[in-house]
Amino acid sequence: MAWYRGKSSVAQQMYKRVKFGQIVVGGMVPVLAVVPGWNWLTAIVAATVVIAEGAQQLFQWQNNWLGYRSIAEALKGEKYLYLAHAGNYRDGDRRTVLAERLEQLLSQQNLRWIDEHESQRSVPPPTTP
Repeated sequence: MAWYRGKSSVAQQMYKRVKFGQIVVGGMVPVLAVVPGWNWLTAIVAATVVIAEGAQQLFQWQNNWLGYRSIAEALKGEKYLYLAHAGNYRDGDRRTVLAERLEQLLSQQNLRWIDEHESQRSVPPPTTP
């Protein structure tokens, strides 16, 4: 749980920092565009926004943040049910049930990750005219 919480927090911070930077830098583009002779600076600032968006798409900070947070919350729920002897942990071998439930949650997360990355890989590269 701690690992997923930590990874979620880092991904959230990176996502928000990059997005805020894009907003600030993107807001500068129209201002710089009206300054005579600063075309080169306008182009650099605009390119920075594009690069930041490319980094977001490459590193998927928002998706990672939401995915890690989701699994951390699911694990926390299982922990509370286990400690309270509730739900699936009322009867029988609670530790075995816990292990099976945690493995199921983590396996589902792994399958989602594989599906996401397989679909990204199957997209054909753009063609040039």
